Amino acid sequence: MVAASATSTSHVEAVPDGGWNGFRPGEQLRITGGGTDGSGRPPASASNWDVYLATTQTGELLPFVSTRDGWRRHGLTTPSMNTGRIRGVADYVVRSEGELERAFAALSPGETIRIDPKNAPYRTTDWLDIDVDGVTVVGPGVPTLIKPADSANVGGIRIGHNSRCRDVTVRDVGYHGNADNQDDAAKKLHGIIVRDASNVVLRGNAVTRTHPYREHGDGGSGISVERGSQNVRIVDNRIREYGDRGIQLGSRNTFVSGNIVTEGTDRPIACDLWSPEGTNEVANTVIITGNIVGNSTQGSLTGIASGAPGEFDDGAHVTITNNIGFGYHKSFCHVRGPGAVHNVTIRGNVSIQSTDGLRTKQTPKFAGVAIDPKEGGRNITVTGNKLIGYSRHGVNVQSPIADFEVTDNILTDAAEMGVRVEGARNGRVVGNTITSPGSDGILLDSAEAVSVGNNRVREAALPGITVNGESGGGHELSDNYVHQHADADPEVPGVLVGSSETVVSGNTIRQTGDVALLELRGASHNLYTNNRAIGNETGRADSAHAVRALRNDENPWRIRSATAQVRDHTPAFDSHRGSTPTDGTLRVQFEKPYVRRPKLSFGRRGGGVERIRYRTNDAGAFVGATLSVGGDGPVDLFVESP
Repeated sequence: MVAASATSTSHVEAVPDGGWNGFRPGEQLRITGGGTDGSGRPPASASNWDVYLATTQTGELLPFVSTRDGWRRHGLTTPSMNTGRIRGVADYVVRSEGELERAFAALSPGETIRIDPKNAPYRTTDWLDIDVDGVTVVGPGVPTLIKPADSANVGGIRIGHNSRCRDVTVRDVGYHGNADNQDDAAKKLHGIIVRDASNVVLRGNAVTRTHPYREHGDGGSGISVERGSQNVRIVDNRIREYGDRGIQLGSRNTFVSGNIVTEGTDRPIACDLWSPEGTNEVANTVIITGNIVGNSTQGSLTGIASGAPGEFDDGAHVTITNNIGFGYHKSFCHVRGPGAVHNVTIRGNVSIQSTDGLRTKQTPKFAGVAIDPKEGGRNITVTGNKLIGYSRHGVNVQSPIADFEVTDNILTDAAEMGVRVEGARNGRVVGNTITSPGSDGILLDSAEAVSVGNNRVREAALPGITVNGESGGGHELSDNYVHQHADADPEVPGVLVGSSETVVSGNTIRQTGDVALLELRGASHNLYTNNRAIGNETGRADSAHAVRALRNDENPWRIRSATAQVRDHTPAFDSHRGSTPTDGTLRVQFEKPYVRRPKLSFGRRGGGVERIRYRTNDAGAFVGATLSVGGDGPVDLFVESP
């Protein structure tokens, strides 16, 4: 390597637009370089240097030569310039394995290494460590630039492994892990590791075939950013055929964008570092946006696995937005682990699942988004995603989390439920479009205080909305549109309510069977108001599907609880039209018991209603009425909760 202040050349020519002729071959040429000032000129003095190589933001070189009038932009051709060291452009330009390893071993703060593509791949025998501040490593964009030697049992570049450092950039470096020729005992030979560093940029790199290959937990990952790191940008990298995870994060303040991560073992992007023998390192304050991820043989495409309970009091703080998922994988996103997870947003992603290619030992059935941390958590949002063809649910919330939202998603062809919520509380399932789920459209199971509103559920094989009771309740089901599947069983209701203290209001149910809404035995203190049922011409799936309003003498509402309140349904819930008195007496049996005396209203009154006597059961609930009616004309009686 030659000092920057006296870089020797064998031949330098001025091209026709030059005019500089003050240099004779054999003399020393003084070269420096760096950026330009506000006018686009070199900031260095033209009297101190012969050549200034200005660098642009895109990595191009702009040569200037010294003249009597100062710096002049110049064309420069040089067939053989020995540029081992050029200040401001590169402190090392390496062209062999030895030069590469010596350059990393001798790094000083602020230095730049440029790796020449001519002799790639560089067959390294040791890790390439960066442990000082301000280092930049620039490759030529060759995918197989660095490839460990057979049985070297090393990975690629480590940042902050031996000493904490900051302000490090690695860009356009290719790495092939040579997984087929490393020893089986060697583990975690990642492409790039950031261990104890801050302000790190990894841009435009390519990583493939990390060792061990197809081994989860101890396998080689593409990029691993570990707990002591913060302020890391991972941008526009290409990672494929990786041994464990594509990008795994245990860091803080991390930005992951524009990467293509495919054909790997576990998650393409993981907000945790999982170890078979230890606890997870969990990332905190992360944005994952604009990536393309797919084809994971054993994992979800993105996700977070919490550490042990209490390990991180402030949880995850992760946003996963505007990514594209494809191919074989488990879930698009899985939020899980023994501890609690807080403040996660999964927004605007598009993903379609295939199970061909999965290598799982248990089940091939997975939800598009699965949220199941055992200790729960708070503030988890799943919004605006398009999830297609998942082998279980569209979105599955199965955790004691609080303050969650599942909103404005498009969930198509889920093999089981569109949205399933179990054990969660204080949440919203709002504005989703759910098409052709294999069972229920939306299921609340032992959940508490969940608002289900403005959803459109079409072609559900089972009820469009099901709310089970047991320990849950206090829900609101409002303004939903449910269109049952044409082949649904006639006894399957559009909405099934098994919870208590639930408001069911303003829903439209287009049914193929006989029941629009069914309240299960044991449900109590529910309010049903202003719901509308629409049926097919015959009420059966084999009809011509001509839609009509149900006849007034049909009752699609199966509500039996004495404590339920029912008002303003279409068709009316407890209506008795065209009843004919016998000997001036009309006996009416109500559709359900009423704890309080119900309101009676009339259409036709025959010859006039003279007296009403209510009947009660053994519990004191009102179950019917006996009317004294003048004349024998028909009577229309309507019963409403008080």
